[in-house]
Amino acid sequence: MNSHIGQTELVLPLFEGLFEEPLWETFLKRLMARTRAQRIRLTIAPSIADEHPLLDRRISARGAAPSDRNPDEDGALARLAHSGFRANRVYALDELGHIFGTADLNDVGDLLQRARIGDARLLRISTLQKESIWLSLLHEREAFQAADSALLATLVPAIRAAAQNLFVIGILKARMV
Repeated sequence: MNSHIGQTELVLPLFEGLFEEPLWETFLKRLMARTRAQRIRLTIAPSIADEHPLLDRRISARGAAPSDRNPDEDGALARLAHSGFRANRVYALDELGHIFGTADLNDVGDLLQRARIGDARLLRISTLQKESIWLSLLHEREAFQAADSALLATLVPAIRAAAQNLFVIGILKARMV
């Protein structure tokens, strides 16, 4: 990633997005455009399947599946997340296939098909709090490239720092009240 383009296109909107409504809208839309993802989901919670996440942002490109609650997508991502994501590492969907046995792989394949996930880039970022940041880039067909994984890996420190700032803002708000 060209550092100047990356800073102006993605990193600055990540930090400026702390004051956007909805949170991180510009960053997520630009990341979607840059990677050509159809759907992006950003969740801050101990687990991606947490019923009460601190944050659960979902956005979709025009013509893609709706960005609101999708039980098939939720189930598929939760199943993939339970395969044991290492923190701060970008996973391509096909990398996770070896983790599941043959029967499980068929079940996961069915879940992915119902969720309209043909390709994905999945990332869990650790924070100082108990929460993790779960970032999922989704596409109905194979679409992502190695450059998309490299871009996400490059963004890990900035995303972690922005999330830490979000936590600090929340703590300061609570103290002020």
